[in-house]
Amino acid sequence: MYIEPSRGGNGVLRVVTDNEHDNEKHDSNGHGAAHDESNEAYWRANLKLGALLLAIWFLVSFGFGILLVEPLNRISFFGFKLGFWWAQQGSIYVFIALIFVYAWAMKRLDRRYDVHEDE
Repeated sequence: MYIEPSRGGNGVLRVVTDNEHDNEKHDSNGHGAAHDESNEAYWRANLKLGALLLAIWFLVSFGFGILLVEPLNRISFFGFKLGFWWAQQGSIYVFIALIFVYAWAMKRLDRRYDVHEDE
């Protein structure tokens, strides 16, 4: 059982059972196995992007803010120790930047796999 967009492109989600999925060879738009492969490629790319951004977030927040704080504290940044500043401010700035990077990258992925919602 899983959830997918309903037929007709009206933006409503529907629940599909395994039996219903097995009985459908093509959807109302004539999509078949190639469409399924495209969906799988889209979700692989989506998960890869998410994993990459989470790894960057982990490195920035835990790595720079906790593990590397002592070496970074030897560097002065606007009168503050860089390790302290990074733990308090820098990681937040990177997190906000990652939100915008994710939105931009997902828009590109959506267009590449023709799942965008542009009107």
